[in-house]
Amino acid sequence: CLTSPHAASHENPFSLDVAKDAQFFIESAISQSIDAVLVDHYGADADWESRVGRNFPVFAIDDFLDRRHSAKLVINPNYLCREDSELFKSNSPESDCLSGSMFALIKSHSCFDSSFTRNTGDLPPISLYFGASDPGGITLTVLQILLEEIKVKNFIHVIVGINSNYKEKIAGFAQQFNNVQIHEFVDDLGSIFSIAPIAIGAGGSTIWDR
Repeated sequence: CLTSPHAASHENPFSLDVAKDAQFFIESAISQSIDAVLVDHYGADADWESRVGRNFPVFAIDDFLDRRHSAKLVINPNYLCREDSELFKSNSPESDCLSGSMFALIKSHSCFDSSFTRNTGDLPPISLYFGASDPGGITLTVLQILLEEIKVKNFIHVIVGINSNYKEKIAGFAQQFNNVQIHEFVDDLGSIFSIAPIAIGAGGSTIWDR
């Protein structure tokens, strides 16, 4: 896993200086004797894959169909109908695609943590997770609706992504309530999803974690 100085910022987590990042990656990967590359970044487009692909086999993870790829293989955890497959192939003729839940890269087991089991009475806990970046701040919006408008009494587990620009705002708002727990940088999402029968979140491979 390489961290690039040309990678996305918290303000725009999907942006990437493709030329500089690809060159940095290639130099770093060569120095570490890497055999193949698996990329999962909305800013790393077909140009990035092509540049890096001159030196290593490149495999990509993407849950969108309208993005062009040049990677040897693209893994999409969603199920694709015939029209979806045709759209993918028209956009990325150089790439093959593996789609469906059997190709979702998730942990095969969850490390249950008893510290996550707090709830309020017989009400089922709720989990909130909108991805590693959540650039639109949807986590905070949904949390506000649940607590201020609907006034739920369920215990809410809020998972804040590593690239979220709203961590402090979420924590500040949650302090007003005794039925909210904030989890930052969770390595095993299943440990929380397994004890929260009600899950609210974004699409993508996290669907299969839930």
